[in-house]
Amino acid sequence: MSNQKVNHLIFKSLSKGYFFNYLLISCLCLICISFNALDADQKERPNILFLAVDDLNDWVGYLKGHPQSKTPNIDKLAGESFAFTRAYCSAPLCGPSRTSLMYGIYPHRTGVYYHHKTYSPKKLISPDRLPLQLAFQKNGYHTIGNGKIYHGSYHDSRGWNTFVPAKYKDKTRKEITSVFGEDAGRPLKDFRVGVSAADPDSDELDGAIVNWAIDQFQLKHKKPFFMAIGLVKPHAPWIAPKKFYDQFDLDNIQFPETPKGDLDDIPAAGKFMAQTVYPFFDKNEHEIIKTKEDIWRKLVHAYLATSSYADYNVGRILKALETGGNKAGKMGTLRYGERSYGTKQSSLKNAGKGKRT
Repeated sequence: MSNQKVNHLIFKSLSKGYFFNYLLISCLCLICISFNALDADQKERPNILFLAVDDLNDWVGYLKGHPQSKTPNIDKLAGESFAFTRAYCSAPLCGPSRTSLMYGIYPHRTGVYYHHKTYSPKKLISPDRLPLQLAFQKNGYHTIGNGKIYHGSYHDSRGWNTFVPAKYKDKTRKEITSVFGEDAGRPLKDFRVGVSAADPDSDELDGAIVNWAIDQFQLKHKKPFFMAIGLVKPHAPWIAPKKFYDQFDLDNIQFPETPKGDLDDIPAAGKFMAQTVYPFFDKNEHEIIKTKEDIWRKLVHAYLATSSYADYNVGRILKALETGGNKAGKMGTLRYGERSYGTKQSSLKNAGKGKRT
């Protein structure tokens, strides 16, 4: 198989987004770089778009995770790609899974298990270990990024020619409310939704990240680029412009399947993780939400809306990629998943679902 065909196979592959593919994409990206570096006949290396969508699980059309999902742009991308449906994230939580992806190491090898300075990769991972963007940079790529690629303080600044962290305008905060009421204690207070009056194409919410990416596609680059774009939504709080909420009839929202007894065959620790957002809160929000159908319906509605908003942003990026002057020869997209009950940090299969190209 020629190097060109290998590159095409690697970067035109779409998965459901579990950890195996997180690690696989990292490794294969490096393999592609090696192939390109060794191929004297290949005059140009492809531009590479690495697109991350935070907390998007299998509630997209082509994966049929929810019958009411509306994700035409992701579905179109899936139709143009190879689909891998048996890959799992290394940990159903932002920090550990993103660290694992960007360094290509399992959490049980690094000790990065949670969000706390104790688990900082800056402490636990040797500086000799190259993060993905630095590996590209060392192989002749211009590396740029915007949004959520690493988790917060876990960000590795090495290897970026330019990186802009995700920042939301404060005015969106007043549009976000807790479905359990503002007086509810944590973690129930953390179930927050919001209908934004923002123009989807404006710089509010994820718009600033998308608009930055679109601008980059119009620039002339002296080197091939590795561009990492990290969309924040549908990560909680579930806020999206009104048009995306209006796509769904709240009264006819369908609940996700929650099979009776599906936790019976796992250890007590697994049950505890599956039933709560944060293990350090002794509260079974899962059962609380199931008994309050009006609240559960609002949460499902909000997640469908923010997932649709994420799909819209993916569409804007892909359209700009196709029409700009720097079409990427290969592409990598992924999503970090949360389980169908609506929270992360569980050992259930859906907690690790996501998707990749």
